[in-house]
Amino acid sequence: MSLLSHFFLHNLFLHTCGNPGEIPKGVLHGTRFNIGDKIRYSCISGYILEGHAMLTCIVSPGNGASWDFPVPFCRAEGACGGTLRGTSGIISSPHFPSEYENNADCTWTILAEPGDTIALVFTDFQLEEGYDFLEISGTEAPSIWLTGMNLPSPVISSKNWLRLHFTSDSNHRRKGFNAQFQGKKCIEVGYKSI
Repeated sequence: MSLLSHFFLHNLFLHTCGNPGEIPKGVLHGTRFNIGDKIRYSCISGYILEGHAMLTCIVSPGNGASWDFPVPFCRAEGACGGTLRGTSGIISSPHFPSEYENNADCTWTILAEPGDTIALVFTDFQLEEGYDFLEISGTEAPSIWLTGMNLPSPVISSKNWLRLHFTSDSNHRRKGFNAQFQGKKCIEVGYKSI
């Protein structure tokens, strides 16, 4: 590869967010994925879009590019889950503090402003150990998997979103989980040399 080709490819990757892809039961509108470009998602009939419908390719730290919000998903009408916005709130399993149902499959997305992070603090946590799970994504780790009866440590997002995916099997129900979330402003502090 020539130096010019390498320079071109390097700069191309620095200024594109890449195609975020199709979503199940959804439609992607837009074919440009460079800084400043916008794309939009919608869902087919019978499904509700959860998350931001419009994504913008923005400059990210380190002079790269990234989408300003996570790719949304389509949820069947009437299914549990949803999108939570705002500086703070509460999220809990279906029917909490009563038992959740068998064969639950719920996904929630908590969204903060671009550049902010989210703190999630559990106040109650009771899932059937090894069979019912809460998966959390949007942290430094690829995913955090929680199960059992121990109250988890607080979770801090590495981005401006957290996604929680709760699943239960076909028997044995528990009380479920309850957590409070709060958006945190990221303030960059500049230092001067003396």
